[in-house]
Amino acid sequence: MKYIAGFFFLLVALTSHAAIYMQKDANGNITYSDSPLSNAKKIDVPDGNSTLSTTKNAGDETAQAVDMQPPLTKPSDSNAAPTASTDRKPYKTFVILSPEDQASIQNQVVIPVSLKIDPALQPGDAIQLYVDNQPMGRATNNSHPQLSNLERGTHQIVAKLIDSNKRVLRESNSITIYVHRASLNNRP
Repeated sequence: MKYIAGFFFLLVALTSHAAIYMQKDANGNITYSDSPLSNAKKIDVPDGNSTLSTTKNAGDETAQAVDMQPPLTKPSDSNAAPTASTDRKPYKTFVILSPEDQASIQNQVVIPVSLKIDPALQPGDAIQLYVDNQPMGRATNNSHPQLSNLERGTHQIVAKLIDSNKRVLRESNSITIYVHRASLNNRP
């Protein structure tokens, strides 16, 4: 019996590091799979997990989301592609797609933010979210960051595209959201 259990765990461990493939159909729809199709492209998935946690200072009424992703790395290889401004493509589009402006968020601890960036995020650049004019967490290279544990109330969200020197390259549209939470403190 213990050999069967050992084999099962070995099988799970081996399949957990399977390759991921991205396919794009004729309509431009993207799907991901662990098995390649004719037009599939292998995607390199970095090791390690990323998650959001929150910190709250004593007496502070607002929670700050802290991005636990590994820091963005700069190319250290001398053969790496240069990131000089002459090699950069200017960003044509940088907008927040969701949540929508004036959206009401009901009892949602994690609020996903979706950004449209054209052209795609370039090496060395990152996205910094701002909530009520305060940076939220660390800059990330993910176009789908998340906000965690926003206090109830009205909040303004803006994203800024920054380069490796923290210079703002582009600022997104500003949206307003209304965060609602059920109260556990129902007084008669």
